Amino acid sequence: MIAARSSQLLLLALGFFMYISTVQAAGKIYNQSPWTLKYTTNPSPNNGCSSCCYFWNWNNASPRGQMCSCTQVNLGSKGSKTNADVDGFCYADRDYYYRGTWVKKGQWSKFADTQSVRCVSKGGVPRCCVTGDPESYGCCWGVAPGPNGIVC
Repeated sequence: MIAARSSQLLLLALGFFMYISTVQAAGKIYNQSPWTLKYTTNPSPNNGCSSCCYFWNWNNASPRGQMCSCTQVNLGSKGSKTNADVDGFCYADRDYYYRGTWVKKGQWSKFADTQSVRCVSKGGVPRCCVTGDPESYGCCWGVAPGPNGIVC
């Protein structure tokens, strides 16, 4: 009886872990700035694209970057995209900070599927942070220098 109970518990635990392994992380973006940003959910490296996104930090390739085909969607002020896997974003009409790095308008920033990015306004400039990243958080909110000692 004990052996049968142990087998049932083992099967239940195995089923739970299989379920957890199929749950996929999804990148999220929160635009708390007063400006519209663009986001994409499907960038794919492609130099011959008709709808293109230039990612300055594709796979940490800075300063080379990567041109990608992508679908570009506007996200207005105070909006968020949490029901899809967001992979990158940009401000098309203004320069911005991302994790303490100054990014030129129109250049896209890539982030991991497991991350959430929040963009705010500080000093009249968009500042975008990865949630839970102390260096990024400090840069956005002014409590500490960002990466490389940059204070946004």
